[in-house]
Amino acid sequence: MKGKQIGTDSPPQKKIALVRLDLISGWVLGLGPCGTNCSRASINSNTRYTREEVLREQGDRFFFGNWTVEAKMNGIRHSESMLINHEVYSHLTESVLDVSEKARWEQDWMVVHYPMIPGTAYMDIM
Repeated sequence: MKGKQIGTDSPPQKKIALVRLDLISGWVLGLGPCGTNCSRASINSNTRYTREEVLREQGDRFFFGNWTVEAKMNGIRHSESMLINHEVYSHLTESVLDVSEKARWEQDWMVVHYPMIPGTAYMDIM
């Protein structure tokens, strides 16, 4: 498996910084975002539709987990985690990096852009 990185992208014309989160994940073949028909032919393919199929098949919209954020904005620490699944899933792209049919795994690369509200001192996205 490969590593991960967190950085920010802030286009000059915008005042809101976008946090860019790159996440590389590994899954048992057929249970990940690549779907039940995942194979070596799926490498570099987008998982947008297969991810939705897996969620429908599992009958659990949180099958791939929850995304939360804790932040300090305008001097106030918000210690309770806020659920941000909708925002994350609305702003992500994901593709298949690698597949091993013999070892029965898939590896996927997800990129999420999440807006950092002006006045935010820090954000923990989990």
